[in-house]
Amino acid sequence: MIEEKLMTKSYSKRSIEKYNYFIRLLTMSILIGILCAICSLILYFSIKFFTKLFLEQIAGYNPPEATINGVPTISNPKHSFLIPISTTLGGLISGLIVYKFAPVAEGHGSDAAIYAFHNKNGNIKGKVSIVKLIASAITIGSGGSAGKEGPIILIGAGCGSFIGRKLKLNHSEKRIAMVAGMGAGIGSIFKAPLGGALLACEILYLADFEIDALIPSLIASITSYTIFGSIAGWNPVYLVNSSYYISSASSLILYFILGTGCGLIGLLFIKSFYKTKNFFSKLKIPNYIKPAIGGLATGLIGIFFPQILGTGEGWLQLVMIGNLKGPILILLIFSLLKITATSFSVGSGGSGGTLFPSLVIGGTFGAFMFNIFKSVFPTIEINLIHFTIIGMISLFASIGKTPISIIIMISELTGSYLIIIPTIISIIPAYLITGKNTIYRSQVDCREKSPAHNFDYSVDLLKEFKVKDFMKKDAMYLTPDKKIKEAYDLMKEKEISFLIIKNYNDELVGILTEQDLIKSEIKEFEQKKIIEIINKNVVTCFPEENLNDVLKLMIDNEISELPVVNTLNKNKVIGVITLKDIAKIFDFDTYSYLINNRSF
Repeated sequence: MIEEKLMTKSYSKRSIEKYNYFIRLLTMSILIGILCAICSLILYFSIKFFTKLFLEQIAGYNPPEATINGVPTISNPKHSFLIPISTTLGGLISGLIVYKFAPVAEGHGSDAAIYAFHNKNGNIKGKVSIVKLIASAITIGSGGSAGKEGPIILIGAGCGSFIGRKLKLNHSEKRIAMVAGMGAGIGSIFKAPLGGALLACEILYLADFEIDALIPSLIASITSYTIFGSIAGWNPVYLVNSSYYISSASSLILYFILGTGCGLIGLLFIKSFYKTKNFFSKLKIPNYIKPAIGGLATGLIGIFFPQILGTGEGWLQLVMIGNLKGPILILLIFSLLKITATSFSVGSGGSGGTLFPSLVIGGTFGAFMFNIFKSVFPTIEINLIHFTIIGMISLFASIGKTPISIIIMISELTGSYLIIIPTIISIIPAYLITGKNTIYRSQVDCREKSPAHNFDYSVDLLKEFKVKDFMKKDAMYLTPDKKIKEAYDLMKEKEISFLIIKNYNDELVGILTEQDLIKSEIKEFEQKKIIEIINKNVVTCFPEENLNDVLKLMIDNEISELPVVNTLNKNKVIGVITLKDIAKIFDFDTYSYLINNRSF
């Protein structure tokens, strides 16, 4: 009978907890989606504004934009020699803003977001998102070779972190909120809600997936996409009117060769980017000047090849439909110069992403390979659009380590899901060639290697132990009618940091900690009673619970001790269990980690 009561009570408690968690998760995800949609719209229109302010006003150049129907309009710069003025000025202003207000916002942004997930419990300061938005819009608008995805990933992560703090989420939930923000940002600005959610969960690791964040990311991404699409339009970035069918085994072999080439180009991009970044980091000049130098180098290239300026979205579409005039070799040159320009623009400390430049690099290289194959193997049926798209996917999959999500994302970007098989064939060699080389240095191998999941993989053995076997029954107690001075003297004498407060019937009233005493003034010690300063909302545990669950409870609530209460009467205190008691079960190194590196 008693066992049935315990099971019913336990089941009811779990059901309530699951329901509350679902409501909290849904609320969190929708709020994040709304906030990210607003930020995406601001970034989207800011880039357009600064493009007119810098490139158009200074150099008389308006880069072609991707269009749904027809061909992007190409307009040659009226004052090509002034392009370096625009890019240098944009780099300088961006550098001043970033290094004055939020140095973490420099570079492509994605790395900072990934690092915050693994090492900062999902905490990103609100000003980082604001600074990143402004600096990125200026960098891209002035002609810097960079993409929108890096900024929006960091901005979205900041939105998630902000909502997490406002909702008072625990560390684990804040990390999930941060990932949901990343997905919502990508999903909205690229009109790829599914791909954005998947990318946010996959980009954190070299070879793993943050599965816990998938549902919140999907909810946030769809919410954000709905709002963004209502204002900026629903059509994909590129609408591809081309069907695909496998014409022969020979065509699949050509896609494998394409992937091999993309892997080599990807390696070149990674090496070039980080060599440039290391070069600028060693320069003995003020940091805010470095993006200006990177902008100058980009502008000098842009005088002769304006295709490398900005995001390159319109130029990529021209490549895709075969409207980029010139010899075949110009496609390869375009691809290599985009690597150089992006390395200078972003590697110098300028603010912008590397994802879309990599799509331009991969797409242009894919078009180059198409023309080569068409000349050498004229009888094999292949399509320029397919080679361009698969080149885009293969290159970023190889350098970003996101083979699953990028397939879905590009399918949404182009409105085509028909090239999955050749895409997979192309991704395999590209991914293997780059190996563990990645454009995102903050990625870790897998969940097991992430500091964010230390406890998920190191404390499973605690499931074998019960609280009742390790709790202290002789913990220090006081009644709520005692003076604060008595509590202070007792804690000082026994060298303890907390006291259980219970009434004369052993019923829990609250808990008193050192922090509670610090908040009180010395003169109040003799006058006030404990009941006036104690925390009455106490997290408790039961003697039959396993230590693994109790440890997670401590971590989630940022506390290091828990009162143990009677299973049938949760108001009756029977002991206490502390983080120190649990940590002693581990070896010395793990014990030291738990005691010295806890965040509470």
